[in-house]
Amino acid sequence: MESKVCRLTIIALGAIITVLFIGLIALAGDLSRERVGDGTYNFIDAKGLNVTKEAIWTTVGIRGTEWRLVFIRIVEPTNS
Repeated sequence: MESKVCRLTIIALGAIITVLFIGLIALAGDLSRERVGDGTYNFIDAKGLNVTKEAIWTTVGIRGTEWRLVFIRIVEPTNS
């Protein structure tokens, strides 16, 4: 019984995280598919403010390995 409750708890937490960070999850998908790009995502911070962040990325090669170089900045924290 405990393992079933534990699995349900994990599923519920996963659903909450997905809802809270759906924009970030979508942006991560874009980042993994595109060599260069930009995008934004929103979330509610610990103070209850709606925060928008912007990410800009490019791909660089170092010794035969590709790396994503990502710059992230806060666009606007608001109360609405």
